[in-house]
Amino acid sequence: MQKPAFRIAQILVRLYNEEVVNKHELAAEFGVNAKTIQRDINERLSRLPIIARRNGDYTLDKSYIKSNHEEIKKLIKIFDITMLPTRISDEFLDTLYKQKELPIKSIKHNEIDDISLIYEELTKAILNNLKVKTNYNAKERILMPYKLVNHQDIWYLLACEGAELKSFTLYKMKSLSVSNEEFTPNESTKELIENNSSSFISSNVTEVILELDYVAKEYFLKRAILKNQRIISSHLDKIIIQTETCYEDELIRLVFQWIPHIKILEPKSLANECKARIKEYLKQI
Repeated sequence: MQKPAFRIAQILVRLYNEEVVNKHELAAEFGVNAKTIQRDINERLSRLPIIARRNGDYTLDKSYIKSNHEEIKKLIKIFDITMLPTRISDEFLDTLYKQKELPIKSIKHNEIDDISLIYEELTKAILNNLKVKTNYNAKERILMPYKLVNHQDIWYLLACEGAELKSFTLYKMKSLSVSNEEFTPNESTKELIENNSSSFISSNVTEVILELDYVAKEYFLKRAILKNQRIISSHLDKIIIQTETCYEDELIRLVFQWIPHIKILEPKSLANECKARIKEYLKQI
């Protein structure tokens, strides 16, 4: 059975996405009875203009969603979240709900590291543009936090240390504290984060050209695996795409997932690095 905070967050996400939710289906999904779901909606979400139907369906008034579109859009830019920590407190969820500051993307049912307290503190810091202090890799750091992202069930903070934008793994952050010192977010930094699909972001960007055969072609085009990908040329049996990366290891891991249906054309140094790693692996088997 999932915690109430997780259940409420999932219901909110679906309603904000203009989905029809059914109390009987939700009850079966979350391992509770239908009366619990009904109480969630009638009591916990009573301030929202939710429309109830006789068959147990609920929807959110579309005019309300439309009128709050800019708020929702702003939150998506801040969080870009595919899941919420499952142990987020009810009090914190209520705070987000009151401020309409709820990540709007789908939530997966994965258990992840219990970094809920750090997540909550960082969220507050991001929303209020406050600097944070933490011990990371045995070094005390003062950070300007911009965004929380989740990649393969691992949470990362995108933040500036001084003038440099870096990625920090949440479970490595120790003794986190939010200061009262505000900072002014840099517009170019915000744009870099918004236009980059990687969890590992910095100001150092490498342009990459990839060749995909017919197997990988359809998947990459349909799913938009690389957020900033651009088609250079397209053929019946392959496509050539251009993308950018701030963390070459992440791109190499993606390439390894698609061997032999993908190869790096440029830069040659990255292609050679892939070859070297493959040769080293083959020596060990």
